[in-house]
Amino acid sequence: MKILISAVIFTAISLVMVLVAFNVLAQEEDQPRINAANKRWIVYYGSALPSSTFDDYDIIVFDRDKHPPIQNLKAKGKTVLGYISAGQSDTCFT
Repeated sequence: MKILISAVIFTAISLVMVLVAFNVLAQEEDQPRINAANKRWIVYYGSALPSSTFDDYDIIVFDRDKHPPIQNLKAKGKTVLGYISAGQSDTCFT
């Protein structure tokens, strides 16, 4: 009987600790996350616009084949990424 009471008490204490931990985590998640280094970003799948169009952005994502020249953007310290789709098949690549 003592073992059963100990097991119940242990389970109850463990459950309370888990609930308290989840409550603390939930309260933290309710608070807005403030990023001191807010980054402006854009995704562009064309090539018609000049590179200077993207001067106001920190992170730029271009299509892997169609994009304006990126050398100037990289020289200005921009993060330039290429978009590729791993789940899309296109006959122009075969």
